[in-house]
Order: sequence, then structure tokens, then C-alpha cells
Amino acid sequence: MAVLFEKLLSMSASAGWLILAVVVLRLALCRAPKWMRCWLWALVGVRLVMPVSLKSPLSLVPQSPAEMGAVLPEPPVTLPQQLPQGVGGYTAAADVQAGPELMAALGWLWLAGVLLLLGYALLSMLRLRRRVAEAALLEGKVWQCDRVDTPFILGVFQPKIYLPSDLPPAALEPVLAHERAHLARRDHWWKPLGFLLLAVYWFHPLVWLAYGLFCRDLELACDERVVRKLDGAGRKAYSQALLTCSADRHVLAACPLAFGEGNVKGRIRAALHYRKPAFWLVLVAAVACVAAAACFLTDPVRHPTLEWAQNLTAEQVASVELVVMPQSQDKQYKRFSSEEIPAVVALLNQSRGRPEGEPESLNGQSIWFYLTLTDGTRHEVGNMGNVYLVIDGDYYDGPYDWLSTWEDAYGAGDSPLPEGYFDPALTLEDVLKLSEKGEGLVWEDLDGFSYTEAGSGLYIRIYPIDSRYTLWVGGAGPSGLIMYANLNCAYFGEGVDIRTGDAAAFVEGQEERWNRTAELFAVIASTPAASSSPEDYLDAHPEEHQALLDGGTDTLCYIFSQFLAGNQTGLEGHLMRLVLDELAPEARLKLEADTGQEYFDAWRETAEGVLEEQGAEWMEENQPAMWLMLQMQRAEP
Repeated sequence: MAVLFEKLLSMSASAGWLILAVVVLRLALCRAPKWMRCWLWALVGVRLVMPVSLKSPLSLVPQSPAEMGAVLPEPPVTLPQQLPQGVGGYTAAADVQAGPELMAALGWLWLAGVLLLLGYALLSMLRLRRRVAEAALLEGKVWQCDRVDTPFILGVFQPKIYLPSDLPPAALEPVLAHERAHLARRDHWWKPLGFLLLAVYWFHPLVWLAYGLFCRDLELACDERVVRKLDGAGRKAYSQALLTCSADRHVLAACPLAFGEGNVKGRIRAALHYRKPAFWLVLVAAVACVAAAACFLTDPVRHPTLEWAQNLTAEQVASVELVVMPQSQDKQYKRFSSEEIPAVVALLNQSRGRPEGEPESLNGQSIWFYLTLTDGTRHEVGNMGNVYLVIDGDYYDGPYDWLSTWEDAYGAGDSPLPEGYFDPALTLEDVLKLSEKGEGLVWEDLDGFSYTEAGSGLYIRIYPIDSRYTLWVGGAGPSGLIMYANLNCAYFGEGVDIRTGDAAAFVEGQEERWNRTAELFAVIASTPAASSSPEDYLDAHPEEHQALLDGGTDTLCYIFSQFLAGNQTGLEGHLMRLVLDELAPEARLKLEADTGQEYFDAWRETAEGVLEEQGAEWMEENQPAMWLMLQMQRAEP
């Protein structure tokens, strides 16, 4: 039920823009044939029942970063503001995930509203049928009844026209002409269908507006069909019939089609002043209908890179580097700290603009962010001369008032651009190919890939691969032999010499161990979603909890890798903090921390202090977990 309601919310949000467009077009085309308004409402009906999204570059439907964002934002999976004291006496500041429960409740509320409206329509129809049960046949499908006060049509598959027994003879002909026009136009089908859509989308105020205007336009179109064949005297007689049969009722109904119900004054005015519309006006109205269909029956073409930037979160980002060109040599580059990354992500979340297929060459300053995500992928986002927003090679005509704000905060770095920075990075696929050379691997095989130099005496190059792996190559120098080529993994602080070891098996084993630990944490974080205590999540999954503890070093390496990458401020950060304390009770800290990341940062500072005070040998023996973390931290290039 929640899934269905969520789909309807998304569909109604898109249809709302079409309804607003039709309301505007009704006013702009007030002199156009009234039947063309019904075409516009037909477009709304199609939009409300269309389960698939048609894409078009002509679409004017605003595209939000998230399908549901403008209708019902769903909070992130985190913990509440007030957490009871946990291990170490900390409290967590976050929010409870109430999204699924709220959507389920709203889904059942929606169903209750649908059943209520359909039940109301059914009861109304049964009451009306009871009132006309004793009606007398006048002719064909026309019946007379003492218990009705206005003419109307009742029935969908076998419609009948019912007239009041006291209907003045002068009104008989105009009334019958009107009701027969309804039947010819199949309005006795379209009005119940419109009510059915209203019952389904009862929660959307614009759908109520659309149904009211749609019913009004049905009557105006039917009036127009009749009066266009009448002369001046006939139109006056028709208007008099409207006045005579007017019903002072404003009751919502799926049926019947009542002759004198709704906007009688406006209908009389339209009947008396009817003029045959000019051809050009009909043509303009037809073009407007086609344009409305093209612009509002379709959704904007998806631009994956723009959507990626709009939906990026700080938790997904492992590192961000800034490159500014042209700029003085000592201000071309900057590597952001973990504390600075959220501000960069917040800026990129504002990304917007139209795709630019043929960008012009620019001579202005360019500001580039190079992001490495926690999944190892690398992305680039740039501002070219405050004209173009560039995301992974896709150009967008970005708004100047937003792009120009980049310069104040990110118009300069704090260091020179590293040598070879724009050389292509080594990939795991490259490393596996290089491993096939075995001990025949030479320095020339690594030419063209970006690296940094390290070490003294022994020549060492560090080739970054992604946030998980690095290749350390050492030897006497570029003119000499390679002594080792170690592929190191940040997951578990292990490595393999790709010249002599099985690099493919090493990578496969590292990934399997990592994914197993990540899956255990993901399962634990899944329930109970509304709990206010992280301990409840562990208690709800005793088998997975024990598997993490049995993992020992593997679990610790996973926890340290995640915390060293930074931004572990959600539920999983709290869980990792608790498991860390269980695996390393000798290093547990008694302090209050709002997030798991804050606790770990204090834990790391403590480890560095212990190392300085006690020395490496003592720490390795007495604080093995802290020692392991420091080794992993120092292994980062």
C-alpha cells in the first residue's frame, strides 16, 4: 500500500503542473471553442493514469533531485536527538527514521479516503435511482418524474434522461437538445471517470480544482454545441430554460449530468453572446493543446551527472581536491580536510543548468573539484569562467549568479599543483595486466601514470589506484631494477608483490572479506528502524553481532578504514563505535560523543598520545587495536 501511495504522490506532483497550465490556458483561450477546454482536461486525465514517464527535452515539468522530494521528504536513517546512555556514556544527536512507517500509515489513510468517496458516489446514485423508480416513460430514453426538480441524465451504460413533471413546455425542447448533446458527446462516461480520478487523488487540492472546472467546461461545451445552431430567439429561449431549471445545488457528484446545475449565470451569458470563433483562434487553441501535451505530459530528460551532483552526500566522499587555473603557482591546488568536505558537497548539491551540446572555448578562470568516493570511483566537477558547469565531461549552461559565488570560497588553493597530477591514475585492471609481466616488470611499464615519490635512499613511487588500493614500487631508481611492487589494500592493511604473488586472488579475497563485514553492519542497521538506542540494533541481530566479533582483525580493519575515510556520523558510525569498544576494551574511552566519528577522532588522538608516551613496542603489546589503526593510518599515501 505504501509503495502504491508513493507512486501516486509522484504522479500527482507531475500532474499538478499540467493542471496549473490548463487553468492558465483556460483564461488565455476564453474565446476559443469550449470543447477544446475538454481536450485540455483529457490531457490531465492521461497524465494522472500514465504509469510510465515519457521523457522530452521540451518538458517544462520541474525536475527535483529526488522523485518524492517536493511531496514528502523522507528523513535519513539516523538516531534521535535524545539517546539513553550507552557504552562510554555518550549521547547521539540525530533523527529517527520514520519514513517507512509514515508512508505505510499515509497509504492506509489514502485508501480510506478513496473508499469514502466511492461509497459516497454509490450511495448518491442509489438514492437517486430510488427517487426515479416511479418515473413514467415520455418517449425513447426520456422519462418524467414527480420527485425530481431539474432535468438530468442518469446511467453510464444505459443512460436515461429524466425530466421534472412540472417542466414548462417552453423549456422542453432546449432541455432535450442539451441532454441529447451530452449523450452525443459521451459526457455520461467522462464525468464518472473524472470523479474516479478525483477519488484516487483526493489528497491533492489541484485535482479538486481540476474536477470542478472540468464539470463546468462539460456544461459550457454542451451549451455551445446546442446554441451554435440557434438564432437569436432560440438562444434567448435556451437561456430562459437555463434560468427556469437552475438548481441551487453545489453538491459534489459523479453523476448525474444536471441541466441547470453549476455556473448558470456564466452559461446564460455565454449562450446569449455566442459567436462562431474565427479559424485562426481555433488553430491557436489547437497548437496550445499540442504544446501543453509536449511540455507537461512528459518529464525532463534525465541527466545522470547532474542528478548525481544534486544527490551527493558527504558520507559518500572519501576525499576532495581543488585545482584552480590560471592562478599563481603556490595557489593552484588544495586537498580538503574531512571537516571541509561537507561544505563542498553542499555547494555541488545546488548544481543546475541546461545541457550544452556545443560549449564555446573560454579564457576565464576554471575551478575544479576532483572527488574520490568511498566506493573508489573518481569524479570531476568544474566551473568554467562562471559560464559552464562541467560534471564528468557533461557541460551545463549554469546560472551565473550561482557559479560566480565559487570564486570567493574556492578561487585559490594553498599549494602548488603536484607534479604529474593530471597523468591518468593507475587502475586495478592496469595492475592485473602489469602483474602478468612477473619479475620482468620495469619502470618503463609504469610511465604515464600519476604517482608521488617517497623514501630516502631507496627510490619509492606510490601510485594511487582508488580509495582502497595503492601500488608501492621501490628500487634503486628509474634506471635500475624494480625491487618490489606491492599492491596494498587499505581494507585490512595487507599487500602482495604483483611480480611474485597472485594479484587477482589477492584482490578477490580482500573484496570478499570487506563485503562480508559491510553486509553484517548493513543487516544490523536495518532494524529496528524506529529504535532510539543503537544497542537495540545489535540486540536485534545476535548472530550478525557475534559474526562481527568473531571477525576480529577483519572487523577492526573495516571499522578503521571507514572512520579514517571520515564522515561516519550516522547510525553505522554508532554501531562501529560499539563494536570497536567490544573488540578493544583495553582502549575504550569514557567520553560523550554525538557521533561515532567524533568518538573515533578522540580515540585516534589518544592512540597518538599513547604512542608518543609509551613507545611502539609497548603499544603493540598492550594496545594492539590502537597500534593496528596507526599502522593503517601511516600506510595511507
